[in-house]
Amino acid sequence: MPLTQVTSAKRMRLNRTRRLVLLAEALLSDSSSDSDSDSDSDDDDDDDDDGIELLMLYATLTWELHLKYDRASLLRDGVRITSLDQIPDCVHFQRRMFRFDKEQIQKLMDLIPWPADGMLRHGGIKGHKYPVLECFLATLLKLSNPLTNYHVARCFPTRDEFRISEMTSACSNYLYALYARQTNDLSLWAFLFKESADAFEQKGMPIPGVFTILDGKLFRTCRPGGRDDSAFSGHNKAHGNVYQVFVLANGITIGWFGPGKGTNHTDAWHYSDEGLHDQLLRAVAAANQLHGPRRWCCFADGAYPLSAVLLKGFQGVRTRDQNRFNGLCNRRGRVSVEWNFGNMMQQFPFVDTYRKQKLRLNATAVWTHTAMLFHNWWVCCYGGQINDFFDLVPPTLERYFQV
Repeated sequence: MPLTQVTSAKRMRLNRTRRLVLLAEALLSDSSSDSDSDSDSDDDDDDDDDGIELLMLYATLTWELHLKYDRASLLRDGVRITSLDQIPDCVHFQRRMFRFDKEQIQKLMDLIPWPADGMLRHGGIKGHKYPVLECFLATLLKLSNPLTNYHVARCFPTRDEFRISEMTSACSNYLYALYARQTNDLSLWAFLFKESADAFEQKGMPIPGVFTILDGKLFRTCRPGGRDDSAFSGHNKAHGNVYQVFVLANGITIGWFGPGKGTNHTDAWHYSDEGLHDQLLRAVAAANQLHGPRRWCCFADGAYPLSAVLLKGFQGVRTRDQNRFNGLCNRRGRVSVEWNFGNMMQQFPFVDTYRKQKLRLNATAVWTHTAMLFHNWWVCCYGGQINDFFDLVPPTLERYFQV
């Protein structure tokens, strides 16, 4: 088999489907050359040819499916969607456009307590009203890609860029008003603390009783006008808002505190300013009442203050055993919160595109919280990297909405 074609494909960094087509072509050409030289093994060659033809057929169909349901081309050409029945039945299309398939979108529509008239209002009493389904789909589509309102408007008839902006803003503000309390009180999630602590311990976390991981994240924004540098972080060399995030072993974000000013880049300052120590104390008290008294604590990096409910690795000059202890804590626990940030921004890249996050022009904190909320729902529906690593099943959507 000529390996030069395959290695050249890897060198050019083509996508997986094109490499599969190229590999099938190389196998097909190699089998034809072998059949000319070896005429005694006709039956084996027929079996190989059948397998290669199936491989070629699979690669061709996958490539055509990728071209047919490519999100960028669909947004450029325009796809008219006003109801779930108009969405194609291809799950690949549904997941690429909205991150959820139709079944899960319908379940979310049934679980969210929408207004009784089925309309969302933007701009007060005299503002425009829009159907909740259309607003929800537009918000999912906008957050799942970094394109402009013009491209999103091509998927919705009779809606221009201005209407799309009003629809998505009304939906995000409504969801923020409903579910902001869920991630501002850690004690609401005490029923998940025991299984999370057991998962950390079974995976090799050297500190017993750790039920959540804490870390800070700067979400970049555009530079505000004038001479206002309150959002500039000298540590990250960028403007943005800082959030303090608590993540469980099942991949669910139970705490989302912020936004904080980017100028105060130290996590210890945000930990004190947001009152997170009192939050942890109330969460530990709720866990003791629900699961019985035992050791409960949170693990964070070295930037946070040490306390009975917040632990961190060894600091300063460390011995070899202390370095191994810190590495084990990071590999078996703290890395999960970094995976959470990466997965959320990969699923909903709108919040990671700082040119779209404009301070004083749009509610950047509301958009970021909505993306986090969607990511929690996505984990409940499909799971994720964190719960796969800790071999833990996330809660169902029905259980999540009971919080």
